[in-house]
Amino acid sequence: MRRLLNEAPKGFNYDVLGELTRATINATETCEPFAFDPYRPYYCPVCGEDAGAEGHISTILSLEYATGVTYDFVTWSHPECFERSIETDEPDRDLE
Repeated sequence: MRRLLNEAPKGFNYDVLGELTRATINATETCEPFAFDPYRPYYCPVCGEDAGAEGHISTILSLEYATGVTYDFVTWSHPECFERSIETDEPDRDLE
């Protein structure tokens, strides 16, 4: 299930896209590194630290804006940062 970020995402210059109203994250197994390489450097969107080392998980960060537009990004996240995010009852988002 999707998780709500406790704070604004880190490691992204998201404000250039508009007024951010909400950010969620979910784990994904469909976007592994060999299929799609997340944006570099590999900043964890939760803590902002490098998540490119071993021990990361593949995640989808969804940024929702005041205009109603949602952008999805494939990211690496630290498992502990993912677990600290607030659980929701919303289904996972995935790239189509």
